[in-house]
Amino acid sequence: MEHNVAQVCGNLWWDPINWDGTPKGYQLFRECGGEFSWEYRTLGEYPARQLRVWRPGEVEKRPDCAVAKVWNWDSYWTVVWYEDGRYRGAMQRTQLEDPDYTAHLDSLKAAGKKLAKPQRPRTTNFYFTARPSASAREIEVVATDRFGRRYSERIPLGNNL
Repeated sequence: MEHNVAQVCGNLWWDPINWDGTPKGYQLFRECGGEFSWEYRTLGEYPARQLRVWRPGEVEKRPDCAVAKVWNWDSYWTVVWYEDGRYRGAMQRTQLEDPDYTAHLDSLKAAGKKLAKPQRPRTTNFYFTARPSASAREIEVVATDRFGRRYSERIPLGNNL
């Protein structure tokens, strides 16, 4: 398996995150008796943080959906969601430009900064969407990696913000 790892420096030292939305960090590889495992470690975050979730209305290209970014995702991961504690199933994988990185670039432009050529968002395939019901109070996204490690993020919706 080939591993392409995000840059520890962000987007070539210019930005606090990488162009695909992956936070600054590094890949930790382990080998034990010929068995390999790996996980991404984000700088300044606890190791269990492997995803970020946006509420419906926060991602312009998917306004009706909750959107999850799972930055160390590969095809052996599962990404499921719960609405108000009820299992709702697998989230739909989609391609997006990272909303956080796009907002960062927009803020630089608004401040009159000239962007370098590499400072542009690129479409990436580790985003997932789900459409909560209008009455939902909370959703939780649970991502499980190929080694059985579970990562989750819970966010309030609607009037619970």
